[in-house]
Amino acid sequence: MTTTANYVLTAAQFDSLASGYGTPDAVRILCDAQLAKRKLLLQALMQPHCGNRAVELLLRAEEKARESTTEVLRHPHLDAWATQALRTPGDLGYLAQVAAGAAVRAGLAFSIEVPVTHGEVYLPSLGAATVDGTTATVVGSENGEVRIGQVRLGGEGWSAARFVQLEPGFRLAIEDQEPYRDTYHWRPAARLDADTADRFAELLRRAWQILVERHPEHAEAMRVLLRAVVPLAVPRSGGIVSAASRQASGSVAVVIPATAEELTLLLLHEFMHMKLDALRDLVDLHAPESRGRYLAPWRMDPRPAGALMQGIYAHTGVIDYWRRRRLRPGSPPVADVEFAYWRRQNWLAIASLAASEELTPYGENFVQGLYGTLASWQHEEVPATTAARAEAMVEAQTVRWRMRNWRPAEAELAAVLNAWRSGLPPGPIESAGVLRSDTEGEPSGMPGIVGAIRSALTGAKVARDADIAYLDDDLALAAALYCARLNEDDSDDDWVGFAMAAGDGALGQLLRMRPDLVRAVVRTLRSQRETAEVTAVAGWIANGNSFGS
Repeated sequence: MTTTANYVLTAAQFDSLASGYGTPDAVRILCDAQLAKRKLLLQALMQPHCGNRAVELLLRAEEKARESTTEVLRHPHLDAWATQALRTPGDLGYLAQVAAGAAVRAGLAFSIEVPVTHGEVYLPSLGAATVDGTTATVVGSENGEVRIGQVRLGGEGWSAARFVQLEPGFRLAIEDQEPYRDTYHWRPAARLDADTADRFAELLRRAWQILVERHPEHAEAMRVLLRAVVPLAVPRSGGIVSAASRQASGSVAVVIPATAEELTLLLLHEFMHMKLDALRDLVDLHAPESRGRYLAPWRMDPRPAGALMQGIYAHTGVIDYWRRRRLRPGSPPVADVEFAYWRRQNWLAIASLAASEELTPYGENFVQGLYGTLASWQHEEVPATTAARAEAMVEAQTVRWRMRNWRPAEAELAAVLNAWRSGLPPGPIESAGVLRSDTEGEPSGMPGIVGAIRSALTGAKVARDADIAYLDDDLALAAALYCARLNEDDSDDDWVGFAMAAGDGALGQLLRMRPDLVRAVVRTLRSQRETAEVTAVAGWIANGNSFGS
């Protein structure tokens, strides 16, 4: 029996993946291991059904044309179906579609009944037929003609799978028919119309040229492992999103963007996720159950060690995209900003992961290799103002994260409130707060002062007076303006702005390290109709307290 244990990376291959890239031979091991994984899943499904027509047909196809059948078994979403089918045994309908697709490729004469889903019969890697009813019969003849119900393959009612040729010998499927493509968290798009499909294909060709010319190491790895792209529907919130799935190695999903540069970044980001997922199917890099939750600067929710590692690896690709783009003639000002911003975020995140004590020995070696790549990028110069502002953006995001995810311990909050009401000095703040467990995950975005800093660095307009004062380095005015807003409202943006404008003394340290405590005191007092002017409360708590960075 083939098992994924048969696929072993050499030290050099492992190190190449740990560096953030991956040599073609290393990625080939990952690719072949994913094929073995799918075969194991199929074995588990097929063993209780010896004699089943779909099982027999698939075995016939493999016996006659092993190579073409293997291509069908490499279909990314076979994994998603098989994983689901193992949880709900008995449904082999999709296996019949897989077997039919393999039989067509092998040139067999055959007949098999397959399910109809939403009016279609889908044959992996070939296309879909529009038919009536709940089932249809796929018939292949010795002369090569194939019919699905009354629809002839290639005739009216048949929609061939879409492929885009990126270079001789390398093409990607635009997968907009696969019934199991809904495995990416985001909703997949419906079948693309011809114009949209053509536009997407052209974007993919142009993005591929960018990858080949600017990111040849990543392009080499993609040639081995990447097989399909799933178009996503634009989410209700709008914006461009992308995803990878551990149950669909070989495929990434993206909302179709406006430009090839955007698509290049999306493909690179998600391919990094895909590589790491495939590696984690071979090697345990961290404890199976994370004990802790950690700050991932690009998220607003605390992340377990595995998710933090995923984010760090994927954002290493993001940094690499911007570090190379910014060196190109005519690169936009945003390239320096994005490079400095993501570099700083990942540098903090990998330090946290390395100190987590949740890594296996392989995981420690992996993180050390990735650390080496990120360390080498710390020496790449960006304008001093950009570097300083990018660091402020990351610090502001950290304040927001702390305010969103920490809360004071009940005894801590009670002690501070009692001291306030008694007119006594506050005691020393020794607690780091309690990490909440009921937060909902969301990307961090660039709200408030973070977005204002980015706008200023890229030449865009900044609207709010408080943000303008902060950017003009008039911190006293900025703090007063943020605080005036807070005395009327309670927005995250103004709390973060106030913390950033409060300076480096005890007040600023308090607001940046324990914004949750100050906010909780103010909210409690106001809820009980007591006077709670933000500067007075914060200044009183800060008096006699100091906080480390």
